[in-house]
Amino acid sequence: MAALVLVGRDPAEGKLEPSTLSDLLRESNLIIEGRVIRASLDEGGKEGEAVLRIQHVYVGDYRRETISIRWSGAEHDQRISDIGESRLLFLKKVSEGSYTGAQYGRSYWPITYEMESRRAVTIYVYPMTHIDIDIPGVLKEASVFFPDLPSKQNPVTVPVVFIDDILRLLPGNDSKARP
Repeated sequence: MAALVLVGRDPAEGKLEPSTLSDLLRESNLIIEGRVIRASLDEGGKEGEAVLRIQHVYVGDYRRETISIRWSGAEHDQRISDIGESRLLFLKKVSEGSYTGAQYGRSYWPITYEMESRRAVTIYVYPMTHIDIDIPGVLKEASVFFPDLPSKQNPVTVPVVFIDDILRLLPGNDSKARP
């Protein structure tokens, strides 16, 4: 049950360069879904680590039950701090047994649910907006619940990417929906 440690990028590389969804999918050797079971920040609140229990492996071969993600606190590092939250992780192999985000600052997509259908979505907000959704029909609008808003302001209609739409784009997943 050893966790694989993902080390964040060097802060000197901390720019969000233009990219497309097609690029992100092509650059990902491992695409997995996990739920945060532990998260911690250093005393300064910048550097941290999260451990996710693997729920699904969509692309690649990953046989461990958990994965650890570390971040350095650089400006665009994605922090994962909410225990119980699910994430879709787009990863690339950097050495034997070690992965990093396929694209700096945009590789760990938070998962929430569309109100009516309960389909899994990621809301298209920063840092996801640094990815041009270049595949027609993938970027949509949906109603989602924001727990930090008063109930009378919920649900909110926002741009989203449905997770099962992403999964259909993966090799061998032409007609598969999210399990």
